[in-house]
Amino acid sequence: RTIADACDKRRMKETARRLVPDEGRLRIPRTIWAGTDPDRAPVDAGEPWIMKPNHSSGEVLHSDEADASELERCRDWLVSKPGRQLGEWGYQVARPLLLMEELIPSEDGRSPDDYKFFVFDGVPRLVQVNRGRFSADASVVFYDPEGGVLPLRSARTPAPRADAEELPTSWSAMVALAAELAANWDFMRVDLYSVGGQVWFGEYSPYPGGGVTRYQPSSWDRRIGDWWRISPA
Repeated sequence: RTIADACDKRRMKETARRLVPDEGRLRIPRTIWAGTDPDRAPVDAGEPWIMKPNHSSGEVLHSDEADASELERCRDWLVSKPGRQLGEWGYQVARPLLLMEELIPSEDGRSPDDYKFFVFDGVPRLVQVNRGRFSADASVVFYDPEGGVLPLRSARTPAPRADAEELPTSWSAMVALAAELAANWDFMRVDLYSVGGQVWFGEYSPYPGGGVTRYQPSSWDRRIGDWWRISPA
């Protein structure tokens, strides 16, 4: 496996299913459609869905926003050149596709909490939890694998909410799954969700923050870097 493989979202869904085939342990969002012509996408699929580019990050279209102009915007994703500005070459060689998936459900009508596991040599070391994404009270909190809140924040993320310490009952299961999914990588971020006790797969992220995120306090830049041990070629 290469970084380019990890940047191909459809391929990584297949990898995750091969590594953890038990849907009771890990639910992988079903692919409704994949292609290069948004006019052919079954937008009236009769269920909530999201559309995203297979070969880049940061773009998403929800089914309740799918008018003609928004679908045309999806076409633009295919001709963009992802990864050039920050040297993320893996996105430049991943397959340019549009990927329509079933929407991961939410228990409260908002986007489900996003659990981003930073895994080094198969060992989860750090967990970034995004809550209330796309809302006015969004927050980001960092935890250790045991569930302890860390005195850490990203320079680009909002401060934690007062209830940020609450963790799902599936926490330990997610830590174990992240280790399995990122085994054999010197570093990989694994994004998972937990809804009603069911763990869902999000994606692999080899370039968190484009590799340029600054942390506060700055001593964490060194600490995180020390976890990453790259063998000489």
